[in-house]
Amino acid sequence: SPYAPKVKMITINPDKIKDVIGSGGKNINEIIKQCNEVKIDIEQDGKVYVMHQDVEWVDKAIKLIENIVREPEVGTYYLGKVVRIEKFGAFVDLPGGVRGLVHISEVSDDYVKNINNYLSIGQKVKVMIIGLEGEKTALSIKQADPEHQLRNVAAGQSQENLDRMISKALKDGNTAGEMSSKRTDRWIH
Repeated sequence: SPYAPKVKMITINPDKIKDVIGSGGKNINEIIKQCNEVKIDIEQDGKVYVMHQDVEWVDKAIKLIENIVREPEVGTYYLGKVVRIEKFGAFVDLPGGVRGLVHISEVSDDYVKNINNYLSIGQKVKVMIIGLEGEKTALSIKQADPEHQLRNVAAGQSQENLDRMISKALKDGNTAGEMSSKRTDRWIH
């Protein structure tokens, strides 16, 4: 029946259940709200059941859950939120409770004298993970920028050719990562 609920099950690390639920149910309630009131049941062993009569909403909810529980990986792109700014860089919260540092040298291709001229607390920024060491996560804003990536790929090209490549890529909706074989298909919100 087209009205029967569609059910999909995924398994997550039981240690990540608290991240999916969030403080006071904030994360899970946001997923339910964003996904047309899907029903989500989480068992203690990590089995997550997502139900809705429209499979599109089930799939969207599963993707949001997977983004929360995904382990950070070098080369992965995220949309994060600036939560603290220091003279040496900015701390950015990523989905799944990960916090990373964008060193001042990774904010822009231009020389950054005062990071406050580029970033503010609460600002959403696209970042790429460039390093993982224990609990420390190194992030880059400039390496997540398609124009920066194209400049690196096109080293040796004339500025005129480079500008033409950037303009064409952006006009076509391509990302620099697609052109440079970096993984831009994995933006995580």
